Amino acid sequence: MAPDAPKSEKVGWWARHTSVATRLAVGVLVVSIVSLVASVIIAVAGSGTDGEELLHSNLRTVAGARAAEINAYLGSVESSLEAMGAGRTAIDGVQEFAAAYNELEQLDPADLKAEQDALATFYLEEFVPRLEKVRGVPVDVLDVSLGLTPAATYLQSAYIADVALPIEDKRLVRDAEDGSAWTEVHKTLHPIFRSSTDRLGIADLFLIEPETQAVVYSTNKRIDFATSLDSGPHSGTTLARLATRVINSGEAGVVIGTDFSSYAPAFDHPVAFAATPLFDSGQLVGVLAVSLSDEVIDEIMSIDWQSGRLDESGELYLVGPDARMRSDSRAFVENPEAYLNRVDELGTATAEEQNQMRSLGTTVLFQDVDSTAVRAALQGESGFISDTSYLGAEVYTAYQPLDSETFDWVILAEQERTEVDAPIRD
Repeated sequence: MAPDAPKSEKVGWWARHTSVATRLAVGVLVVSIVSLVASVIIAVAGSGTDGEELLHSNLRTVAGARAAEINAYLGSVESSLEAMGAGRTAIDGVQEFAAAYNELEQLDPADLKAEQDALATFYLEEFVPRLEKVRGVPVDVLDVSLGLTPAATYLQSAYIADVALPIEDKRLVRDAEDGSAWTEVHKTLHPIFRSSTDRLGIADLFLIEPETQAVVYSTNKRIDFATSLDSGPHSGTTLARLATRVINSGEAGVVIGTDFSSYAPAFDHPVAFAATPLFDSGQLVGVLAVSLSDEVIDEIMSIDWQSGRLDESGELYLVGPDARMRSDSRAFVENPEAYLNRVDELGTATAEEQNQMRSLGTTVLFQDVDSTAVRAALQGESGFISDTSYLGAEVYTAYQPLDSETFDWVILAEQERTEVDAPIRD
């Protein structure tokens, strides 16, 4: 029997029709492609991690730098108040203004008919309509003017009603040319105090007599000027409560502050105050109070996005313990109407709050920004997370509390994820 013929190996078509060299080249190519794909996957994953770390570092750095500037501004206000409270200019000034103010208190109201008429015209035609526009409801003129004493009537007429300047510019008047003792003191001291407010970034400066809590001097001359914070039309305001706290403290050199709140004499614009007592030879003679400048705060908080460092969507903002803004939103500054339409759509601000933001040109106090990052920062934590912004966008957020004993604020720096992740996706 003949031996079986050897079995031939089954060879595929591709192998039968390609050379060994070709098959070897293809094999090398396949191995190279697999290696390349693996490398790309690893590189993309790594670049995502590196990109997030870089963003983390950038936002933390920006937040830390602006927090330091805000801390420095608040610290300068406190230290300046303390220094001014110990200086003779404020101590002598409150006593000289108070003595001249008391002279005007002796005037007979019957002799102030012209001043009363001028004030009535000012309140009814200038102040109340503007306040009604902000509030969106009628305002009773008596709510902001009832209880003006003879001195308040005289001084508000001379330095507010009879001054043909916008309300914001009444501070420019040094001499009402009325020949009063109060004006003689004002001519000397007003330029000094006005210069101090400008130099220190303070919005307004007040000297308050401690017995009646009369505002015997104000740099800006709003409608709280010359009124009694104890019994006048603004007796329930944050400034009035602050004056009472300072007077009751009985401690020289102490500085007490109040957070931002709507303030009627400023047309409900959010105002924050700080104050210190004035002592002369151990006796309390007055209170020195200032209001903070939101313009200074907003300038600090907008430096980075104004300069382009945070691209198209990045911003920084301050938040108070009520989880509401203490600085303006970038989106509002850039396009108020688009911003208001967005918060209305999200339901994060009431119709009244939207009207106030539109009328006053600010989101401070009126915009709720509650978020995971805000809550963590208010608990004293610092960190970096992916979160949802107050406008509903997915964002990366760096957060930390401020280092201020007077104002319990936190700072957030954030940027939209779609903008940050775009280079990695590309």
